[in-house]
Amino acid sequence: MMKLLLSTIVTLLVSACVGQPPITTEIPGQHQTSDFCRITVLPFANDSDEPRLGLVAKKICQTELLQRGAQVVNEADVRLFLHRRQTFTSQLTDQGSRELYAALADELKTKGIIRGRILNISEEKSQGEIIPVVTLQLELINAMDGHLITSSFLRRSGDDYRTILHYGVIRTQTELIRQIIAEIFNDWISRGVVSCQKSA
Repeated sequence: MMKLLLSTIVTLLVSACVGQPPITTEIPGQHQTSDFCRITVLPFANDSDEPRLGLVAKKICQTELLQRGAQVVNEADVRLFLHRRQTFTSQLTDQGSRELYAALADELKTKGIIRGRILNISEEKSQGEIIPVVTLQLELINAMDGHLITSSFLRRSGDDYRTILHYGVIRTQTELIRQIIAEIFNDWISRGVVSCQKSA
């Protein structure tokens, strides 16, 4: 009887998360990405009213890459690269000319560039709680030719992770951003876009 009860609880916990909306991922071209292990994370664009979250998202992105076995280019090296060329960060994040990306790839020995954008930060009320809602986009670019490798868009509410027993709710913007970025990276790995992850 106890085994049946435990099995039922586990089934309910798992099924509570099945209804989450899927990640919208586009892979416009076929690129060899198996050796994209050294990656540059650019400053996140931030369309929300929370200025600090752009920096938070960038730090989380770097940490999630490191946890998956990737090498992340040092921020100071990127700043020095821009300073030497008297170039603004926006010329990398917004315009991103192929020539500039190619120079970055050559000087910093990086093959992949990640651009991120926080599209929206909001809140919703659920079961008497104020829950964060985040919409985020990540792009992986081939630094050597400037081509877009993949782009993912994901909107999540902290309530998406609520289980039948009300556990799992994400109540902070920072933790929800971390969860979204982790889901996108895991999606990229499952599609073979990024392969430099640590073994489970």
